[in-house]
Amino acid sequence: MYGCSASFDRIALRQDEQAKEKVLSLISKANESYIIHESEVQSLTNELNAYKAYESGGSKNDETIKMWGKMISPTNNLYEGFIKRWKERDSLNVTFIAEFKPIISDAFDNIIALENARR
Repeated sequence: MYGCSASFDRIALRQDEQAKEKVLSLISKANESYIIHESEVQSLTNELNAYKAYESGGSKNDETIKMWGKMISPTNNLYEGFIKRWKERDSLNVTFIAEFKPIISDAFDNIIALENARR
């Protein structure tokens, strides 16, 4: 699917998989008040930023870094965009959450596929 000449990074792959699990779990809670989960959101946001920084330290990771940038940019409709909306509205409709989960899941699958393509 993705061609790249960077070497496979088992740590990056595990981080990507864990991030996907954690984000999907957190998004499932968005029908509750944002305030209840604010510290969890901040902690996960810090983790995602650390994952992007880790990827930035590797070589030939431009596409992965770009995808992580989209994931955590507040102007995109991925993780940070979702969090921004949740914070603004305090809670989100379960239908909206259900429709959003496949979008974020696909975005993480693309990041994971990039890493797997390096094997």
